[in-house]
Amino acid sequence: MNNRIAVIDDSLTIRNIAKKYINAGGFEAFCIEDIKNYLSVLKKIKPALILLDIYLGEEDIDGHSICKTIRNDETLSDIPVIMMSSLNEKIDIKKAFDSGSNIFIHKPFSQKEIIKEIRNLLIKDKRDEKILLVDDSSVLRKIVKFELERGGFSIIEAGSGKEGIEVLKKEKIDLIILDIEMEGMDGFEFAKLTKGDISFYTIPIIMLSSLDDPLIIKKAFKSGIVEYFIKPFKHGALLKFVKEVIIPANIKKEQQKKIIIIDDSQAQRSVLNHILKRDGKEVLSFENPKKALDYIEDNEDISLIITDIYMPEMDGLEFSKKAKKIREDIPIIGISATRSKESVLNALSSGMDDFLYIPFYEEELNLRVNLQIKLYQKIKELNGLNKILKEQSFKDPLTSLYNRRAVFDLLEAEFERTIRNDSELSIVMFDIDYFKQVNDTYGHPKGDEVLKYIAATLKGNIRSYDIAARIGGEEFLLLLPHTDKKTAWTIAERVRKVIKNGDISGIKITISGGISTIKELKETEKISDFIKKADERLYKAKKSGRDKIVFS
Repeated sequence: MNNRIAVIDDSLTIRNIAKKYINAGGFEAFCIEDIKNYLSVLKKIKPALILLDIYLGEEDIDGHSICKTIRNDETLSDIPVIMMSSLNEKIDIKKAFDSGSNIFIHKPFSQKEIIKEIRNLLIKDKRDEKILLVDDSSVLRKIVKFELERGGFSIIEAGSGKEGIEVLKKEKIDLIILDIEMEGMDGFEFAKLTKGDISFYTIPIIMLSSLDDPLIIKKAFKSGIVEYFIKPFKHGALLKFVKEVIIPANIKKEQQKKIIIIDDSQAQRSVLNHILKRDGKEVLSFENPKKALDYIEDNEDISLIITDIYMPEMDGLEFSKKAKKIREDIPIIGISATRSKESVLNALSSGMDDFLYIPFYEEELNLRVNLQIKLYQKIKELNGLNKILKEQSFKDPLTSLYNRRAVFDLLEAEFERTIRNDSELSIVMFDIDYFKQVNDTYGHPKGDEVLKYIAATLKGNIRSYDIAARIGGEEFLLLLPHTDKKTAWTIAERVRKVIKNGDISGIKITISGGISTIKELKETEKISDFIKKADERLYKAKKSGRDKIVFS
């Protein structure tokens, strides 16, 4: 096996650290110091994997351009690339993904972390299932192929929907992974054609897209897909889901969610095991309640718990309370040979969902168990629907950003917390310059495209704990916790430059912004004054020529 790892970084310190870690992990590190001649060096050493920094200190060369060159070179295109940076901004991760990187890691990294990622990319399993990958982007096909080949799957590529249909006619395919945005036949049309053909309609489809739009996601699921993955997806997430979808039905049955039994009586555990397994359930038994709690904390494959109430080390009442703290949603059935009203009341008060006296009829146990599992599943479904409804109530439907009501509620809470902790807080109000002219000249659909572009730019240029919102027609707000005026201006200015240098189908857009920070408020001033300052400064930016950020 080729175990040579190429390291491209302008920092001698990082090169030395990476070399030390890679060699200690059983691989051979080869550091490329002459960055301008990286291509010829890579072709000469033929590495198994490339570790590449984003920012290389060269005026016309960075990690993104190198990765794109690698992906377009026939002799190097199949080599996996790990891209790294000391920054952990969303925009860097997206750019790394778009340029063809397989994994993005944050510096400084540990030896364990880097070796784990290298092994994940180079050491592969072997399976019999075939996956059809349909995408007109060769770069994305490379990324997905690397990801899934680690799981041992055979990947058949198609560069268009038409090619994908031809592959389906010739090959036995177990799963389809499909991009939405393709020239000619798009993902929706391909999915409908597949689901409308009796020969292919049972093949599960996973759809990939960079569009995080609820309406598009809804349309995708209506076309018959089993999952919608937003690019860039988290490393390992796609492979994990593919394994769950593609596992044969008999294996899935073996891996169904378990029923946990806790009882200090071996005889009673055996009876419960026998009854439940005969009903097709998968059962896991524990004599020790503490070991059962450890299992519940580390595993999610549980649909129900049955516990005796009276046990010597920890009784079922105490166990129930602790189990509910770990997983509030798991139903618990208490059992006891002691027939008393007090036993039932104590059991239900401890958080148990049902109670059975011993001895019980087999039919009664199965009825109670199946009822609790159905209720559990129904509650999960309702919680999922409630989550969707809740998101719809505080998200702007066009941009998927927080709406005005939601962001001002969040701002109020953050404002109070910041005052209480004597911390930092800033907000930035943005307004699209001459937006009315866009709608008047190009029409409202193009105006909507501009709004979505602004929203995506905001989300791609803020930190994980920052909040972006659309608070009016063409007005946006950034809520920046733990942020002083200087940092807020840096973030706002970055957003302004990205938008100014962008191009939305031939339309050039600029924005203006106003910043307000909590430290400049007087003792008598309130949250309304905080918001008002940002609004006034936005107005000042508009009046003084637009395309600028005003902070005083």
